[in-house]
Amino acid sequence: MSVETNDYLAEEIPKAANIGRGSNPDYSYSDFIEDFPQFEQATNIPSFAIESFISIADSSLPYSKYGESWKLCMGLYTAHLCTMFANAAKSNGESAAPIASESVGDVSKSYDTNSIMSDFEGFGALKLTSYGQQLATFVKLAGMGGMFVW
Repeated sequence: MSVETNDYLAEEIPKAANIGRGSNPDYSYSDFIEDFPQFEQATNIPSFAIESFISIADSSLPYSKYGESWKLCMGLYTAHLCTMFANAAKSNGESAAPIASESVGDVSKSYDTNSIMSDFEGFGALKLTSYGQQLATFVKLAGMGGMFVW
């Protein structure tokens, strides 16, 4: 193989394999708060936790895969983790599963959550918050399909 062919393959194989590569742009606590101001006054979420969530999002979401939607996905992932953290603090660590039905006296109400949640099978806890559900939609759009290994 020629050097030109090797260069081409080095560039094209990761694209075909659906593997993100390269570094991400900077994304900071102030970026998150600017885009999601509802978390600025969240006193039950320490800033070190938010910084950790940003770091987790940064290592999980490669810019090369998400492109122009990367910043939004970073915010959604961080907001999802913040919401999970806040919900756990409110419930003292008990399960945050959605309530499917409730009743008071002779009146009852129920929701069919299975039909909604089946779309998010395989997305774990992302289906538990609206931020996670939005992120899962972007993940699907970015194509978390199979990988081709040369």
